[in-house]
Amino acid sequence: MKIRIFALTAGVAAMIGSANAQQAANDHLGTVHFSISCGAVQAKFDRGVALLHNFFYPETIKAFQAIIQEDPSCAIAYWGLAMSELPNPLVPPFPPANLKAGWEAIQQGKAAKTQTPREAEYLAAIEVFYKDYDKIDQKTRAELYEQAMQRLYDHYPEDAEAAIFYALALNGAVDFDDKNFTKQLKAAAILQEAAKKQPDRALPDPQLRFCTARGDVCVDGAALRQDRAGGAARAAYAFAHLFHPRNVGRFDPFQPRLESCGG
Repeated sequence: MKIRIFALTAGVAAMIGSANAQQAANDHLGTVHFSISCGAVQAKFDRGVALLHNFFYPETIKAFQAIIQEDPSCAIAYWGLAMSELPNPLVPPFPPANLKAGWEAIQQGKAAKTQTPREAEYLAAIEVFYKDYDKIDQKTRAELYEQAMQRLYDHYPEDAEAAIFYALALNGAVDFDDKNFTKQLKAAAILQEAAKKQPDRALPDPQLRFCTARGDVCVDGAALRQDRAGGAARAAYAFAHLFHPRNVGRFDPFQPRLESCGG
């Protein structure tokens, strides 16, 4: 068993290295349009969000830092920087240095001049995750963030990015004792709908790669879009998430279904 796990881990590492090289070469990230008030940096911001959806760290950090350097008054760019401090938001715990940097980015964003009420809500939502990170446990902060994102999602039902980031928040706050997979299924449904509305949209595929032991749901976004938008890189991240040491054992009920999901 140890040999098989080691071989799988090595294989995943090789996949990620190869996929990152391919992504860096092609830069096919999928389509994103996250409307912001800082018009001069709109295209660069959209690309930064696409990088976020691809979990393409540390390029996400670099992208939003470049936007802030170009337009320091753009509040929502600091939101992007704060989001980027979670290298893979589905695999905590996060280094204290990242949490500190994320909190500081939010405070800078709140003080920035150029922002709309919607952009302020995005900053406020992620702020609850970073607030008192040294005092409040990860699970509690993830649940608070999920609740904040649900409010934002409900407030802006036509905002596709609010839906996608709400789905991410749901998956970041899953209850592993819930055998009905309530949050996972809700997130999968939200992302399925987003994919239907815009097939070439950049989406975080590890969230879509979800199967229930009952076999009545099989959502495989990684395979669905492997031929476009950097699918190989995101497929690699999907496998990395499934077989991350934190998750080994927790996903055992899915094992009989992984093959039919493309795993």
